[in-house]
Amino acid sequence: VYETLAGKPAYPGATATERLAAVLSRDPDWSLLSGPGIPRELPAILGRALARDPARRYGSAAEFLSDLQRLHEGRLVVELPDTLAIFELQNLTRESADDWLGSGIAESLAADLSRVKGLTLIAPEKIARARASLESQRPGADPLDLALLLGCRWLFSGGFQKVGPSLRITARLTEVSTGRVVSAEKLDGNVKSVFEMQDRLSSLVTAALNLEKPSASQPAPGGASRLEVFECYARGRRLWQRLEKGSFDKARELYERATDLDPTYAPALAGLAGVHSMRFTFTTDPEELSRSRSFAERALTIDPNNSEALVWKGYSLLREERYAEAAEPLAAAIAADPTAMYPHYFAGVSESFAGRYREAVAQLQQAVEAEPKACVAWLALGWNYVLLGDLTAARSSLGRAVELETTGPPMHRFTGTAGYLAECLRRQGRLEEAREQALAALDAVERSDHMYRDTLRANSLCALGRIALDQGDAEAAAAAFRQALLQLRGRPRALGGGHLAAQALSGLSRAGDGAAAFDEALLMFEERSALDFHAFYGCTDPETARALADAAASLGRKEQAEALLSRSR
Repeated sequence: VYETLAGKPAYPGATATERLAAVLSRDPDWSLLSGPGIPRELPAILGRALARDPARRYGSAAEFLSDLQRLHEGRLVVELPDTLAIFELQNLTRESADDWLGSGIAESLAADLSRVKGLTLIAPEKIARARASLESQRPGADPLDLALLLGCRWLFSGGFQKVGPSLRITARLTEVSTGRVVSAEKLDGNVKSVFEMQDRLSSLVTAALNLEKPSASQPAPGGASRLEVFECYARGRRLWQRLEKGSFDKARELYERATDLDPTYAPALAGLAGVHSMRFTFTTDPEELSRSRSFAERALTIDPNNSEALVWKGYSLLREERYAEAAEPLAAAIAADPTAMYPHYFAGVSESFAGRYREAVAQLQQAVEAEPKACVAWLALGWNYVLLGDLTAARSSLGRAVELETTGPPMHRFTGTAGYLAECLRRQGRLEEAREQALAALDAVERSDHMYRDTLRANSLCALGRIALDQGDAEAAAAAFRQALLQLRGRPRALGGGHLAAQALSGLSRAGDGAAAFDEALLMFEERSALDFHAFYGCTDPETARALADAAASLGRKEQAEALLSRSR
C-alpha cells in the first residue's frame, strides 16, 4: 500500500540484504503520503502496520483490512499516542521584528506543559524539520497534515497580532485524527502581560484534556523574570536555529544579555552551553568545552531536567574523552525527551569513541528513528557498522547519509560523506566504485564551507590513497597522501587532523617512503603535540593504530606491528 501511493518502496535497497538492513534501521518517508486523494489518517494506519515492534502491529491482516475499510467509510478515528505538538504562533501582522513573540510563547508554553503528568510533547526541532520536509513537497500544506505525519494526538496552533503595545492571541487545541477543535480562546492584553497570557493558554490546554496543571506554588524552574529577559532569549533562539554564518555569535550576545539581566534564567544558560560547544567544533579549543559545561551546570542547578543543558554537558564530557561521565547526563536527557534525536546521537558517539561499537549502534538506531532524515546520524550509524565489520549494513546506512547530504534538513547535513562510503566499498573489494565515491566526496567538500571541511577533505584523500594502494598504484596513492598531509599541516586546528596525518604518513610508508615516513607517523601519534587528536569518525586511536600496524608489517617490523595491532582492538 505504501509503495503504491508513494511510488517508492518503504524500505529500498538493491539487494535483499540491503532491504533487510533498511527494515532494521530506517523508517519510511511519511511525507510522501500526503496530497489530494490520500486520507490524512492513512500514515498512522500504515505506521502501525509497519511498526518495528511486533506488539504495536496489527494482530492479523483482517484487522488491518478492517481499519482500511473504516477509513474509506469515514468511520475511523485513528488511535494516536497522548502527544501534543505545539506550533509556533503565526505573526498575523507580518511585522518581522515581532516574530520572536510567536516562537517565544510556543517555547514557554512547552516548558510549562512539559511538567504535566500524562502528556508528552513533540520536540520543537522535530516539528520544524517535519514542516520543512512537507512544505518542500506541498507549499501551504494544512497543519493537520503535518500533525498526522508527526503522529501526535493533539495540535496547539494559533496566531498573534501586535499593534503598538497591544497584543491579541488566538489559539485552538485540535484533535488531530478527527480535525475537531477541542477548545479555542481569544486573549487580549499587552506585551507586558505576555506571561499571564501564556499561563492562561497553559490552563486552556490542561483543562481541555482533563489533565492536572502543576500548582502556582510549583512554578516552572528557570522561568523568565521579566519581558526583556524573555525577548533576548527568544531572539537569540531564533538566530541559533538558523545555523547561518555569524548567527552563533549574535545568538551568544543575546543569551549573554539575558543572563546579565537574570543570572537564574536556565534556558539562556543552556543556550550559552550550546553556543560554546559549537565554537569548540570550529576552534578545537578545550577552553570552549569548559565554558560550555560551566553554563550547562549552572542551568541544571536551577532546572535539573533541562534536556538541552543535559545534552551539552554530556557533549563536553565526551569531547574530553570522559565517556563514563558523559553517560549520565545523556541518559537523563533521553529520559527527559525520548523523542529527540541529539541525546541518542551523542550517546552513540560517546559509545563509539569509547570503542563500544554495538552499544553505539543501538543508540544511533534510536537517533535515526527519532529523525529519519538526519544525515549525520546515518553517517555515524554506518561508520559503526564498518567498525563492526558488517559492511552490508554499513553500505546501506552510508548510502543513506550520502543521499541526505543534499536532500536532508540543513541543520543535520554533512559534506564528504561519500568518503566514508568509499572506505566501506574498499573493504568490500569494490575498488572502482570506491574510487568514484572518494572523488565525489572531494568534489562535494570543495564546494562546501562546512565546519568540518578540512577534516572531511583529508579523510577522503586518505581513503583515495588506500584505494590506490589496493589497486597497486603506489604513485597515485603517494600523491593523495601527500596532498592530505600538506592540507593538514596548514590547518593545525582541524578536528582529528593528527589522526589523519599519522594515517597519511603510514600510507606514504607503504607507498614507497619507507621507514622514515613510518617513524614520523609513530612519533606524531605518541607525542600528539603539533596537530589535533580529538576523536572523529575515522579518527580514533584504534583506527590510527591499525594504519600504523599495516605500515609496520609492510616494513617487516613484526613486533611493532603486533604491538600496534593490539592497540587497534
